[in-house]
Amino acid sequence: MIGILIVLCIFTLAYFLGYYIYDNYFRAEYVPYELLKSKRVIITGASRGIGEQFAYEYAKHGTCLILASRQLKDLESVAQQCRQLGYQKVECVQFDAGEQKSCQNLIETSLKHYNGIDILVLNHTQSV
Repeated sequence: MIGILIVLCIFTLAYFLGYYIYDNYFRAEYVPYELLKSKRVIITGASRGIGEQFAYEYAKHGTCLILASRQLKDLESVAQQCRQLGYQKVECVQFDAGEQKSCQNLIETSLKHYNGIDILVLNHTQSV
């Protein structure tokens, strides 16, 4: 019986110590959605999947979007849905991370339309 109490005390102590470490060193601060309004966001791989969902969420909160993907046709439909969800400032760029010229074009587009970026979501994949 005493052994069970000792083990229970050790687990309880470990739990509270772990929570203290997590709470003070690893937990991210809450960022209110109002702070996202009018931020300039680039999302690569935005034509489908997780990148597409990122685009929709950022559009709901009024960010200026640059959507980048290899599939420009799919990207245009995502951009249209983003415009319907919120902010009208959505640009599309055909982008292949394996080509330096494509990367430079993405940077130039962000500077031309929005004068820089605030948030970069790297969600692209590259086939080898």
